[in-house]
Amino acid sequence: MLNDERILATFLELVRIHGPSGRERAVADYVKTKLSEINPGIEISEDSAGIATGGDCGNIIARVPACGRDVPPLLFAAHMDTVPLSEPVRPAVENGIVRSAGATILGADDRSGVTVLLEGVRALREMELQHGPLELVFTVSEETELAGAKNLDFDSLKSTEGYVFDNSEPFRIVCGAPSKNAVTFKVLGRGGHAAAAQKAINPIVIAARGIAAMPVGAPYEDTTCSVGVIRAGTAVNVIPDVAEVFCEVRSHSEDRLREITKKVVSSVTDAISEAEQPESGGGEPPARVDVEVRRCYSSYRVREDEPALARARAAMKTLGLEPVTHVGQGAQDANVFNLHGVRSVALGAGAYRPHSEDEYLKVEELVQGVELFVALTQIA
Repeated sequence: MLNDERILATFLELVRIHGPSGRERAVADYVKTKLSEINPGIEISEDSAGIATGGDCGNIIARVPACGRDVPPLLFAAHMDTVPLSEPVRPAVENGIVRSAGATILGADDRSGVTVLLEGVRALREMELQHGPLELVFTVSEETELAGAKNLDFDSLKSTEGYVFDNSEPFRIVCGAPSKNAVTFKVLGRGGHAAAAQKAINPIVIAARGIAAMPVGAPYEDTTCSVGVIRAGTAVNVIPDVAEVFCEVRSHSEDRLREITKKVVSSVTDAISEAEQPESGGGEPPARVDVEVRRCYSSYRVREDEPALARARAAMKTLGLEPVTHVGQGAQDANVFNLHGVRSVALGAGAYRPHSEDEYLKVEELVQGVELFVALTQIA
């Protein structure tokens, strides 16, 4: 039997630890201490991802030795970071639901996953269950385009099958996620005093025309396009020289990703070519735009007949859960693991509405997440 109260206590301890992307040291130290207490035989190491990401610690890799079963190793992962917090988290529990009592996120994304891995290993030991070797990966900077996983030393891992606990319902299997391109525009116009607007080339206006022409929304069922940030100007009576626009395109299709990315770029470049370019008399260059397109991560799709998905289905059924497969439009560390040959799916542990002050956790589903971890290690 699992200790439900202790599982909740571990989660509450974790969400109280400040650990946004790049500042996960306290969380990493907590994880290492807990693992050592749970099983002194666990080999724990920390990689150099923190150097590559500019953070204060690296990914934590814990190797749990096999206990009575000579089977291939399994990988389990969760990320230690959260999105930025405006104040310390003060969790409040009421009627089986955990919320933040303050004006901030809860951090269930992904402290619920970290809890599952810690309490799952503890359950295996306390229940004296046999299992094969396990590789636990606690990543940093997942919220900043999966940076920690991208800098993980995959050559040191032996697993070819993995489970990323970073989702909501314990019966949902995320078996696919999209690729993403980040598109950044720097529109360089001609600034000046608002009283002489006719002599200026306003980069905000050009950027706005470009944005209006973009295929934002969902141009295809498996493809999304959005504009997230616009930066320009210092005062209403000053026409700026520069306007920056930050966009993204996600798709499960490489062809559609290229198509929509090209349309996003041409929207702004066409707006530049169509803009009026008044003479300045001073020989200043006309308006132009600098464009950067950057691949953030690549898509994955795990088939129904692959071991990672089959094991997840079988484990859920032993718990009385009816598995539902889902192809998501977000990304998890599973995108990176799959790219490196560790066939992985994402699973849930009761975290909902991440990245918002409305975020909450269902305690019952957190416990089911731990049960699912244990069940996955028991499937032949």
